Amino acid sequence: MSGILPIAVKTVRDLSPSMMRLVFEIDGFERLRPTPHPDEWVSLWFPDATGALPRPLPRAFLVGPSGGRLPRARSRPYSLRRIDPVAGTVTIDIVRHEGGLAAGWAARARPGDRLLMSQPEGRFRLPAGAGRVLVFADITGLPALARIVESLPPRVRLSAEIALPCPGDRPDLPLGPGARLRSHPMGDAALLPCPAEAFVPGRDYVWIAAEAAVVAGLKRHFLGQGATARDLVAIGYWIRGRSRR
Repeated sequence: MSGILPIAVKTVRDLSPSMMRLVFEIDGFERLRPTPHPDEWVSLWFPDATGALPRPLPRAFLVGPSGGRLPRARSRPYSLRRIDPVAGTVTIDIVRHEGGLAAGWAARARPGDRLLMSQPEGRFRLPAGAGRVLVFADITGLPALARIVESLPPRVRLSAEIALPCPGDRPDLPLGPGARLRSHPMGDAALLPCPAEAFVPGRDYVWIAAEAAVVAGLKRHFLGQGATARDLVAIGYWIRGRSRR
């Protein structure tokens, strides 16, 4: 289990009407291998009904880089909102909702509660010549969006469309000059509008993170406008009708 890190809750607080923030201390923080990607995520393994964390299994799915053999059914992927090497902690924001393995656990979490965490992975890689980043995300993508915003050089302009359960979930982000952040009601459809302005290859970089069907539609739109794998990251963070986050 060299790639699996034991973690323990340090603090829990409400971040917005629909989001909780948990800070975790890592046992053996020096073994954490952060990526250069601001949208990096980890897998978290949750205890079963008895409170026991999973143990390695000989035929379990291999999760993540050097993730170790653990049962996939009790794991969920989450973005790392912050890594603090001085405190030896990571911050993870979890959407509050009825049902679901992770949300139910987070609602009951107290300092000292323990989980297991994989090593991080990520995909956002800004091309050297990019001048604009187009982001489409629902509330599950906000933690990664926040880190993307913090990572952008001053020359790059941000245009973001976000779908939120309620207006109070709108994040306070350090937006640069010319940046645009528009919020939309999430509702049942969780729709995000396709941009009216045409995609420009070589100038624009697109990052999409939301419900899988919404992501698929936006991805088709940009591929139809000439985007390639170099210009586009599209990740279905959850699937409608299936508990994931």
